[in-house]
Amino acid sequence: MVWLFLPLFLVVYFGATYYAGEWWVTLLRQWLPALAPWCWAVIGPLSLVPIGSRILHRSGVANAEILTIVGDYWLAVVVSSVLARAFVFACLLADSYLGYLPQVVRTGPGYAAGSLLVIAAVMGYGLWNARNPVIRTYDISVAKALETPFLLRAVLVSDLHLGGIVGRTRLASLVSRINKLAPDTVFLVGDSIDDDVEYVANHQITQPLADLKSRYGVYAVLGNHEYISGQPDQAVRLLEDTGVTVLRDQTVEVQGKFIVAGRDDLWKSRYGGQKRKTLADLLTDTSRSLPLILLDHQPRTLSEAVEAGVDIQLSGHTHKGQFFPLNFVTAAVHENNWGLVRRGQLTSIVSCGFGTWGPPIRIGNRPEIILLRITVG
Repeated sequence: MVWLFLPLFLVVYFGATYYAGEWWVTLLRQWLPALAPWCWAVIGPLSLVPIGSRILHRSGVANAEILTIVGDYWLAVVVSSVLARAFVFACLLADSYLGYLPQVVRTGPGYAAGSLLVIAAVMGYGLWNARNPVIRTYDISVAKALETPFLLRAVLVSDLHLGGIVGRTRLASLVSRINKLAPDTVFLVGDSIDDDVEYVANHQITQPLADLKSRYGVYAVLGNHEYISGQPDQAVRLLEDTGVTVLRDQTVEVQGKFIVAGRDDLWKSRYGGQKRKTLADLLTDTSRSLPLILLDHQPRTLSEAVEAGVDIQLSGHTHKGQFFPLNFVTAAVHENNWGLVRRGQLTSIVSCGFGTWGPPIRIGNRPEIILLRITVG
């Protein structure tokens, strides 16, 4: 499947770039015709930046991260323009039947100015939305034969994607909001660090994680992007240096209250050369008398978790598509694309994440911090 992904991505990306660019040329011809011939001369080089910057980074070229940031914002412009063009087309189509638009915005400079405003509005909203997470709360009950029932307050955060876009200031803000929730424990379920671990280390971006406050500690697993970086071990060290416990196909019993099992990511075999443990092997000697909470970055194995007797599986990875209409793609791939799903004794919760990958925008979903109120007994 990997060999199919790259050509498919390139076809979609360059197709979207052409779709957006052809519209920009049309708009410039109607508003600033002298600039129209130069439009493709700008689009061509910029369209290569998102791909070229990542190639340069993997080749060890210094400061390639700066180009990656430029490329990501370029992707945001392309995505916003594609969505804006579709919206404007729908408005004009409706107008052809209803005649509700004033003549000044149907053609010419008025149409161009109005369309550019729509592009700016879509991108502005996407950028603002991506930086303003909501707190979402789920109440869960886990039936266990305990003498004393208890309430566990856990915070779940996924897909921080720390790097050039999501930096130290945004992480510090996240930590402050988590601490205000007074959690008993915190779970970081993968893709905490984006593709460039070296950049994160050099800029000490993970440092605010050391300020997280919880009764039972902070537990994390790796995601696919820590493996894509080619530096998963360094990513683990960065997290552990801040007091985070990283579980790589490991389990831990927390003060006789609950058990946390952390699976290594599915992409370990693709980029690390080794397969992760099966869930059955991971949980062979694990008691089921206490609540069993599984951290697994990609929500691909709900049936396996049900068979293994897991009570709660916490995942991320999907971003809920990050922007419309990719939510339909991620929903088709994952049994639980976002939110809460129950299968037998298993409660699966998938977060759409805190950060972004690629274009730093979110449209059609909100970044989130999840508070879990788990009643045990």
